[in-house]
Amino acid sequence: MKKRLKRLIYPTLIVVVFMVALHVKINTNKNQISSISLSNIETLSYAENSNTSTCYGTGSVDCPINKEKVSYVLN
Repeated sequence: MKKRLKRLIYPTLIVVVFMVALHVKINTNKNQISSISLSNIETLSYAENSNTSTCYGTGSVDCPINKEKVSYVLN
């Protein structure tokens, strides 16, 4: 009886440990973002928030700062 119980418990325990390890490995790799992706996101957000343009004169060009018509825009 003990031999039969050992034959059932050890393989079952090995399978359970393997499944838990596989589950942990799969779930830890899901949420990682590469450093290149983070750099691209940072660059894009900086470009959207930087108002380094200067508008001069009166004309037909739209100023990106205040949407008025100007002669030219310097970035």
